[in-house]
Amino acid sequence: MYEFCSLIGRFQRRYHGVVMLTFAVILLTISMPVSAAAATGDDASRHYQTGLKLLGDQSETATRSIATANIWFAMAAMKGHGDAQFHLGVSFQNGRSVQKNIKTAIYFYQLAAMQHHTTAQYNLAVIYINGTGVERNYEAALTLLLVAQARTGLSKTGKAQINNLIGKIQPQMRHAQVSRAEWNAAQITGSKI
Repeated sequence: MYEFCSLIGRFQRRYHGVVMLTFAVILLTISMPVSAAAATGDDASRHYQTGLKLLGDQSETATRSIATANIWFAMAAMKGHGDAQFHLGVSFQNGRSVQKNIKTAIYFYQLAAMQHHTTAQYNLAVIYINGTGVERNYEAALTLLLVAQARTGLSKTGKAQINNLIGKIQPQMRHAQVSRAEWNAAQITGSKI
């Protein structure tokens, strides 16, 4: 009997975050309003802010707080909150109170990147460059980096990181790949790159 209880205890400690996030998603799915239009941006922002507060918890219960933060981020992400989608991507990429899952991380990064979340675009580009969990794709990575580079309001450090990464991958690409990436980025940003 002791071995069984020990096994249950280890499972509970190891997968607590995954179970909690799954439970939250199930509850959210059950309680979702019939109309997606009923969701307000204010709710998503409040959910996201609650998740951020929990994420900053440095107490002894920080692991549980991060798991709870992921639940709040999931609620905000379901309502289309780009920052929450980004944080879920980080959680799944790094195993932050959930089991590491690069495919799920990519999914959430893609959702945030479509909302012009610059850091999500950068992280997704790095995943494509390294071929982590996906086929290596310099063209997609360059497109994402050029879109991120076109954003106004980037810090000097952010621009430098993007430019540095562009400088590393462009020499490894054929001219046609670079041209396609530039064209794709121009279509997304609505301007010539």
